[in-house]
Amino acid sequence: MKNIEKYYDELLNPERDSVCYFTKHIMKEECESKNNCAECDRAFIKWLNKEYRKPIAISADEKVILRNLPEEYKYIARDSNSSIFIYKTKPTKKLSAWMNTVTSSTAPLNIYAHLFQFVEW
Repeated sequence: MKNIEKYYDELLNPERDSVCYFTKHIMKEECESKNNCAECDRAFIKWLNKEYRKPIAISADEKVILRNLPEEYKYIARDSNSSIFIYKTKPTKKLSAWMNTVTSSTAPLNIYAHLFQFVEW
């Protein structure tokens, strides 16, 4: 389902008929174009045509863990065997695991494998 299908009724609501409303309240983004409405319009149309993605709910425990990780770790991934790892650089999906060219940029989080269920193979 595309965003336009998910938000169809809201798009027809006359109280919510502006691109600015959708940018701020639905897309959860601030308008960066500063009065360049054409740029916002283009971004909004692109967003309408993207596949709808249900927002991820992160538990309080997951937030605490993520807050306490070193800042250089930017990626989290789960392998086919349910092992979970964090990465400093973007990993590549291989046959049964995520791989990274820089070995020292990977750290296991297997003790927390029961958490982060939104991270799937």
